[in-house]
Amino acid sequence: MPQEVLMSNRRVLRSVVLCYLFVTMGIVVADTQSPVPGWVLSGNATDSYAISLDPNIAYNGSGSASLKSVAIVSGVKFGTLMQSIDASRFRGERLKLSAQIMTKDVMARAALWMRIDDCEGNILGSDNMGHRQSIRGDTTWRSTEVVLDIPHTAKRIAYGVLL
Repeated sequence: MPQEVLMSNRRVLRSVVLCYLFVTMGIVVADTQSPVPGWVLSGNATDSYAISLDPNIAYNGSGSASLKSVAIVSGVKFGTLMQSIDASRFRGERLKLSAQIMTKDVMARAALWMRIDDCEGNILGSDNMGHRQSIRGDTTWRSTEVVLDIPHTAKRIAYGVLL
């Protein structure tokens, strides 16, 4: 059975700092053909997932972005709807990523995540809600957040929702 996680378009990044980043800096990723402009599908099983915009499923009047499994996925396979940004202006700060998430038929888990990488691609910090209760089954819109301290050696901040 396909699983789906929706993330509100308008409220994807509710933190003041991230909202400013998202709207004002105009984050652009390499994949200009993405069905969700500015976002990419990634993970270790991208052929088993699809991303899209859905104006009919809305949070506070704004459409949502969707990450959906299109095949049976098992084990440690996952897909993620994500972005990556330069970390330089956030070094030494604490950063909070907030999102409104709704799920349908999620059997394993859905989660909001954020990761900090250095210039060599080493992971300096990450939070994928692994130490908290995962989002499963069918849920209505719920507020979810992850918080990380950004080290002075950080190069990139990657974030998104995973399924």
